[in-house]
Amino acid sequence: VLRECRAQIERAIAWGLDWGGQLWGMDGFQGQGHTNPGGLTRLGMGIPALGGILVNRQGQRFVREDIGPSALAPWVMAQPQGLALEVFDAHIEAGLAQHAAYQSALQAGQVLRADDVPGLATLAGVDAQGLQATLREVQAMAQCGASDPLGRTHFARVLKGPWLASWVTGALSHTQGGLVTDGDGRVLDAQGQWITGVWAAGGCAAGLSGRGADGYLPGNGLAQSFGLAWRMAQALGPAGP
Repeated sequence: VLRECRAQIERAIAWGLDWGGQLWGMDGFQGQGHTNPGGLTRLGMGIPALGGILVNRQGQRFVREDIGPSALAPWVMAQPQGLALEVFDAHIEAGLAQHAAYQSALQAGQVLRADDVPGLATLAGVDAQGLQATLREVQAMAQCGASDPLGRTHFARVLKGPWLASWVTGALSHTQGGLVTDGDGRVLDAQGQWITGVWAAGGCAAGLSGRGADGYLPGNGLAQSFGLAWRMAQALGPAGP
């Protein structure tokens, strides 16, 4: 079904281009920075908000973890082998009891656990000294409000054992962008003029999102599919445009 939907969107965009339409934001996408390798499960985006962190194989943080999952994905993919270790503790896990995504990852065996940091580092295959030093720094920032060189301003709590971790990678959820329209769904040419009789909504319209991962706008798909289509229907009216 998804394959056929994509094919229909591609055909609609191709028609719009043939008729003189313009594209915007085709590099926009929704990424996921908390996806387990293999893509069958993910942790969801709740762990950083509860105090969790991300480290690379050297046990070092590389990004402020509280950015959105879409913007986070390229940072994760830039690490060796496109992997990062999401580190948290048993207190955080207790807050995820009703979190469906995390529970699926847990059932799939994607979560590591250990009583101490050296044990966790051994299980994960990361540098133990680096991980220990990173966790000490994070604990100081959470407890004493020390400045984070990566720019994170809030750590929900002081992490402490038992320790948990899960390998994550970046993934592509869906792309955004499409034909440029006005606020009523009329497809516009390079001069910003309506191509008479040509309308677009849904996945073939550019919508409100920006460019790249940072341009992802939650709800943009619904806005294009329902909001823009509603405006189009009003503009068409019972007797047409």
